[in-house]
Amino acid sequence: SSLIPLQDLEMPGSTGSHDYNVLEAFYGDELKESQIADCAIRVMSLMLIGKYVLEASRRRRVDEVHHHELAYKAAVNSCVLLKNENDLLPLSQGSSIAIIGEFAERPRIQGMGSSQVLPTSISTAGDRFQDFTSNIEYAPGYSLDNSNDEGLAHSLIEEAVECAKSCDVAIIFVGLPEGYEAEGFDRGSLELPEHHDVLVEQ
Repeated sequence: SSLIPLQDLEMPGSTGSHDYNVLEAFYGDELKESQIADCAIRVMSLMLIGKYVLEASRRRRVDEVHHHELAYKAAVNSCVLLKNENDLLPLSQGSSIAIIGEFAERPRIQGMGSSQVLPTSISTAGDRFQDFTSNIEYAPGYSLDNSNDEGLAHSLIEEAVECAKSCDVAIIFVGLPEGYEAEGFDRGSLELPEHHDVLVEQ
């Protein structure tokens, strides 16, 4: 049993299916009543501490704007440029820029399940490019909500290609939508969604 090595917490989603395993281990003399009690005490203690921390945080005033600026600064300083063919970067403010990809407006900033948080503010790439220049065209390129609609995918790619042709530079945002991976399951390959690959190729 996982209780013996002090693994007290269970991720949600089992709907109580592991309760039987605990009972079976107890009645099979693999798990002592004192071990179950100690587990319960540790869990309750953690819950009480969490309640105290939550109530204390609600009483304390947080400078959300400062925290957001600090997070943005940390993100900028953490960026790594892997390749810069033909000295494309830095971009000229006089260049017309095509921003391609719905992730530019709807970034995936977190995972699924217990890794989901509620940020007080989100900066998107689209927002930051607007700060850089007003000479911008945008095309979603794909749909994060209707990824299985082949007709929609084809039309969005065509629109994005035309958008890219009309500008000096095209910047494409692709990645893994929610549902491709989570803490409860792994993805089967390192490949991007098919429509994202087609978008980049065209």
